[in-house]
Amino acid sequence: MTLGGLALAIGILVDDATVTIENIHRHMAKQPLFDAVLHGASEIATPTFVSTLTICIVFVSVVFLTGPAKYLFTPMAMAVVFSMLASYILSRTLVPTLVKYLLAGEVHASEEAPDHTTEARRPSWFARFNDRFNTGYLRVQSYYTSLLHRFLEHRRIAFITCV
Repeated sequence: MTLGGLALAIGILVDDATVTIENIHRHMAKQPLFDAVLHGASEIATPTFVSTLTICIVFVSVVFLTGPAKYLFTPMAMAVVFSMLASYILSRTLVPTLVKYLLAGEVHASEEAPDHTTEARRPSWFARFNDRFNTGYLRVQSYYTSLLHRFLEHRRIAFITCV
């Protein structure tokens, strides 16, 4: 039942971090990165807290069940409540910190953002890793595509000779 509770809440758990990242990214076009992280994360703290609290209140009522239903549904409700609270805390602390470090190499050329320059900077290790990964992925994809074309062409010729 605990895993069922986590499966029930997984969309909401990911949503907290996604909303935080999207709001910070929206602010990055107008402000320096540090200010964008501060304003973007603090701007959605109250609405996200209210929605988290609302969901937790709904599941707290399960604690007052009696009999066999209590033993079945209480672990699920507690898993949802604790995971929601942990998601809220992480989306207010860890996610903005990671955004600050991982999006530092992303440049938004804007006149309103004073520290965003259009001059070329050395890409971060994350950007270099991402570029290498994408290059390798495209190489594997083109090899697979050519292999698939050859296989299908061979099958088409075999099918035509059989007919």
